[in-house]
Formats: sequence, C-alpha cells, structure tokens
Amino acid sequence: MVTRLANVVSRLRGADNTLREEIDELMRGNRERRDPEVARRLVHLRNAAFAKQRHRRPRSSPSTATEVGEEAARWKIVDGIPEIGAEQLDARVIRSAFLQAGCLLVRGLMQPAAAAELREGIDTALEHRDAFTEGRPAEETTPWFEPLEPVPPYSTEGADWNRIKARSGAVWACDSPRMMFELLDTFERAGFLGAATEYLGERPSFSMNKAVLRRTPPDTLGAWHQDGAFLGKGIRTLNIWLALSACGEDAPSLDMVPRRFESVLETGTRGAAFPWSVSGEIAEELLGGEDPARPVFGPGDAILFDHLCLHKTGSGPGMTETRYATETWCFASSDFPSELVPLLI
Repeated sequence: MVTRLANVVSRLRGADNTLREEIDELMRGNRERRDPEVARRLVHLRNAAFAKQRHRRPRSSPSTATEVGEEAARWKIVDGIPEIGAEQLDARVIRSAFLQAGCLLVRGLMQPAAAAELREGIDTALEHRDAFTEGRPAEETTPWFEPLEPVPPYSTEGADWNRIKARSGAVWACDSPRMMFELLDTFERAGFLGAATEYLGERPSFSMNKAVLRRTPPDTLGAWHQDGAFLGKGIRTLNIWLALSACGEDAPSLDMVPRRFESVLETGTRGAAFPWSVSGEIAEELLGGEDPARPVFGPGDAILFDHLCLHKTGSGPGMTETRYATETWCFASSDFPSELVPLLI
C-alpha cells in the first residue's frame, strides 16, 4: 500500500515541491536503514516545507460530501459504530461512515507485532523525555526525545503547557524524531496516508500538539468534547486514534456518541468540566437514554473521526491495565489553523 500515497500525491502536485520530494526520498531511504540524523532532518523538513508550499483548497473532495452514497454498503454497524477491515479503507467509505455515525472503526490497520514495537517505542520516548527533564541534554536523548524548535514565524508560545512534563504519559510525536518516523511510516504502509490525502483532496499536515503518543493509566477520567471547540473554524480534519494495546475491557477505550453533528455543541455550561468540554448532562440527552458506544480494540485497530465527533476517554472502575495509543490529527493544509504549528505529512 506504500505506493498509494505516492500515486495520490502525484495527482495533486503543484509548484514548490522540492522539500516535499526530499521528505519522500528521506522516508524511503530511512525505511531501508534507520538513521537518527535522517529522522531528525525529517522533523525539521516537515515544518519548513509547510511554510514554503502554496496550499490550494480543492474545489471539492470527499471531506465535503453531504450525502451517504453506496459506500455505506461496505461497512457494518457494530455496537452503534460503522466498522470495516483495513483492506476496505478509502476516502468515500470514511465520509459515508462520518455522515452516518461521526466515526469509523478500522480493524487490523497494523499487525499486533508491529503495534508491540510502537508500544515499546512509546516507553523509550517517555524514558528519554524524563531524562531530558532531569537535566540530560537533547544531544543525549535524541532521536527518542528532542524538543522541536519550529521555524519562524511559528511559535509554541502559549501552546506547550503540557509538552515537557516529567512523568506524564504523553509526548508529542514531533519531539520524538524516531517515533514520528515510525508512526508516519506505519500509516503510509497501511494505506492510511493515501486515504487521508484523497479524503482531504490535498496533502495533509499535522500540528505539533495534536499528534501525540500516549500511555494512559486505567484510572484516567475524561471529559466529553469535540476537538472543533478549540481547533478553530473553517477547518477540515481527519483524526486517526490507533490502539497499540487491548482497550475497552481491562484498559480504557473511548466513549463515543455515534451520530453526526454539523456544528460545535454548547461548551462550558451545565456542569461541564472545562470551558471547552460538553457537559455530561448534554451528552446523556443526546444519547437518549442509551449507553455511549465503547469500542473494544485489539492492538493495531484504529478509529477515525473528525473535529465534530463527540467523545471522551472511556474508563471504568474494573479496569486495571494501561492503555497505549497514538492520536494524530490530519488537517487539510489549505485550511490549517493559524494558531497551530504545522508539519507537512
């Protein structure tokens, strides 16, 4: 499936593609032989490349479709959520599921053994992040941890409150060059990046603080939210939440309201936990007396949704295991939020 991204991107190429071509070439070379310096170079190139591109909004794309087409026959509803196998993944299937239920569960996007390698990588990245917070220089913690300094005019000021927090269970993917390479390589091999590019109608980008590697303890609580409440207006997005461990029974999953919303709901009221979150009372009303959908994930399963999907961490008193997962928000580059720091995928 690796060639799918190249085929899609080749149809969308414009001017100023030198850095994009270098990114693609370095990805191919590093896939054959891992090189720490190449991994570091790729992080900086992705940030610099965004600023040098001319991002043209497509006249149309699957991300803006308003009707469910015949693609709906290709997924099945399981516990309220559309579900497919990884081999069925494409842009129009994604959109049809979003219009129906706001999300799409993809089984077997990667093999369990590959998920285990990424799981170990998260542990290593967090270990090196902690070493950095304890005083070790980035030269000794890279490529597993090295905080990215974005190129001007981009700045992390005001957006990095949770970035380098000792002993926390999260690290930004861009701050772990090795893991950022492994993650994006996984997505390309699985066909997700090709599907995302086709879905948005252009080569996507991600932001520094919305591509995160997570190790979540079983007692973690979540708040109902739509990411559109704080990502900005006029955006087009596709998020991939990838489970690297079993989730939903002994470890936290996600709780979902499986329906389509066309706008951001009321936030910060009726007992909501945060100014950007939706109150549990509103979520219960929307669920109409039903329980939230709580998917059970195997290692390598993924769920896709956009910034209007209402969800939260799905935990419970009987859970005893740690959850490993990654969350990567892909943005249409032509509609990228001005307040975030971009990296071209």
